[in-house]
Amino acid sequence: MSGGSTRDGWRALADIDITKPNIARVYDYFVGGKDNFAADREFAHKAMELAPKAPLAAQNNRAFLRRVVRFLVGEAASPR
Repeated sequence: MSGGSTRDGWRALADIDITKPNIARVYDYFVGGKDNFAADREFAHKAMELAPKAPLAAQNNRAFLRRVVRFLVGEAASPR
């Protein structure tokens, strides 16, 4: 559990500028997430003009991460 207060959490949220694209939120948009804003989607569409396969690359990256985590969890759970 974090030592900060709820007030600190809200203050951190107030520092988020949703009018400027953020690469993590653009990635979220590419993989079909819901945690992105208009500026992120606009940037994503511009990026897709230069790299039309960017969403596919992000989705493949997410799938790879899932496979790696499943493998590592399985390795950690297996008796030595």
